[in-house]
Amino acid sequence: MRKPLLPLLFLLAALSASADEPFRLHRYSAFTTLPVDSNSIVFVGNSITNMHEWWEAFDNPNIRARGNSGAVSDETLANFETVIAGRPAKVFLMIGTNDLGTSGINTPDHVVANVRAMLVRAAAESPRTQIYVQSILPSAVGIRTLALEQQTNALLKDLCTEYGATYIDLYSRLTAIPQSTSAGLSYDGLHLTMQGYRIWCNAIAEYVGSACVYPATATNQNNGVGGSYGMRLTTFGGLPVRADDVLFIGDEMVHGGEWHELFRSPRIKSRGTGWGYPGPPLSTTLAEIPVILKGRSDNAQPAKILLYAGVSDVNGSTAMATVVQNYRAVVDKIRELAPTTKLYLLALHPTANATTNSNRVKPFNAELQSMAAALDGVEFIDTYTPFSGGSVGASAYFKGNYLYGKGYAKMTQVLAPYLAEEDVHVVSDAEADSLIAMYAARNTLGAATAVAATLPIGEALGEYNADTVAAFNAIVDEAYALLAHDAPTEDVAAFAEGFTARADALRESLNKPLASDPDHEYWYTICSSLREGLYVTATDRLGSLEGRTEADSAAMWKFVMRDDGRSYDIVNRKYGSYVNPVATFNTQIKLRSTRPTRGFIFGYAATPYMFTIRTTQGGVEFNQTTSANSYKVFNWSSGKDGLDRTDAGCQFTLILVDEVATGLSDAALPSAISHSPQWYDLSGRAVSRPVASGVYVRNGQKVAVR
Repeated sequence: MRKPLLPLLFLLAALSASADEPFRLHRYSAFTTLPVDSNSIVFVGNSITNMHEWWEAFDNPNIRARGNSGAVSDETLANFETVIAGRPAKVFLMIGTNDLGTSGINTPDHVVANVRAMLVRAAAESPRTQIYVQSILPSAVGIRTLALEQQTNALLKDLCTEYGATYIDLYSRLTAIPQSTSAGLSYDGLHLTMQGYRIWCNAIAEYVGSACVYPATATNQNNGVGGSYGMRLTTFGGLPVRADDVLFIGDEMVHGGEWHELFRSPRIKSRGTGWGYPGPPLSTTLAEIPVILKGRSDNAQPAKILLYAGVSDVNGSTAMATVVQNYRAVVDKIRELAPTTKLYLLALHPTANATTNSNRVKPFNAELQSMAAALDGVEFIDTYTPFSGGSVGASAYFKGNYLYGKGYAKMTQVLAPYLAEEDVHVVSDAEADSLIAMYAARNTLGAATAVAATLPIGEALGEYNADTVAAFNAIVDEAYALLAHDAPTEDVAAFAEGFTARADALRESLNKPLASDPDHEYWYTICSSLREGLYVTATDRLGSLEGRTEADSAAMWKFVMRDDGRSYDIVNRKYGSYVNPVATFNTQIKLRSTRPTRGFIFGYAATPYMFTIRTTQGGVEFNQTTSANSYKVFNWSSGKDGLDRTDAGCQFTLILVDEVATGLSDAALPSAISHSPQWYDLSGRAVSRPVASGVYVRNGQKVAVR
């Protein structure tokens, strides 16, 4: 049997796990303690946006950066309130390259559907905001192709025309990106150097309303640092340093924060590198210092430098004396190039590992304190103790080793006394809590408003009834009214709870497979279309479930409705056995000979037309594993709750492969329909498929559909 080919729409809204997901989650969390207002100009995107200091490049502190490494358009939409809630003046959006680089969602339709949803929400919530959709940049890294990027850009341009947004063609200005070695615009054929960002900034300066600060003749300076660290360093080399600046130099934690926003001061500038914990080694930090401080000939010595570095080295196994020596080399280089600058050495935060904290982090911090005490113009700041939750990092501030939104607010509170001359104004705990709650409620409600827009409407398996969708859409305007008029957070949260429940009910109402009964059997295959296209197969009468490449009778199943009217028994064609709804988490699902006491539900998946398969209680969910688990079908879900709709292994395509009439007597049929493969009702009218219970005719047989 041939494997099914998924139409493009199947791939909408599917998500794949990514190695940098923890960074993305902590970045999104960091956004939730940052307000946006009507003067804000917000840059939204993925790592290509995240690697740049946009407000500095345009010398405009109203610019807000909301770029996140690895971000796909689904995530941008899910976190859209941190962009639009404050009704910003302008939004510059570039999203889609990671969609096109991720198997399962690498289609123009997927990108455009989510951008459309953003434009709809922006128009409803903040109609005065000017939206600029920037083209996806050229890249052939991974599975990305120039052809798909151009196709997506053409659709985005049409979308802008449809919704009154401004489309900006950057693709044609940056076609040399894939020539990473020779052109100087990129080191990896995907991300940008200063020279690439200079082209970008000059192209959009008229829309931003500010000129680009990069000198026209400036060249990339990386001091021997390559990759993403080197590309970000080239931007530091083109940014000016003024005598009243405070430079925050460091690794991943520093890069994750938007410090001029957190301190509400244009004098605080980030020089953080790395978007994955723990960040670069001290050798990279040392190489960065000359470029940061002396990259431009007109740079002044900054007023102060905050240094938070060495996490990678301290988390490793290098002898502590060597780590301290390497850190001291960084300090000495700063003092050499900026001898009048006040230097603050920041203690490293506690990690999630108590042993690492006691054996490595605390001794290192003690060395920093001693180092600062022995040097003129150098001061130690204890940024360990305020973040400690006993032997590990406090859960209020960290998820694992990543600092979260409230942690960034706490960091500014700890540092503020040392920046009194800079007149900083930090986010209080109360304000952070209020912002976090506000964004959470609004994102929940905003996500629910977009549900119906992505649902396929029709009579086919996995589609939705048009009247049901229309009834839901009738109340979407109520949701937009709340989002558009600054309703209190508690009102938004209360409305969101009921509205989200209706949205979930709508998504669960997709057309289910036909139920078999004593008069008629419908046999289906269950295919893991996003995970190697394997068919769920019974290994024996009382065996287990595993994925196989070919679909024989052991891979065919009928679904028998149970008395509750919503769950099914799943019965194998070859063996007549039932899928057992009882399975320990992370173990293989098995078969049983007798009918179980509970059944399975076919729920919606993240990918339209596909299903999740879970029990009515107990959290048992089908998951097609990979070769690492011999392609066995496990009971697995990311939350151990049976409600995983996004993992590729939890999403299945149901394919009707055979229909058998078992209990109807032969009767004379009209000759015109007696041998046709088309479905007919008993009046002789052709129908695309049975849409209601009753008796139909196909292939010369009466078929009962119930």
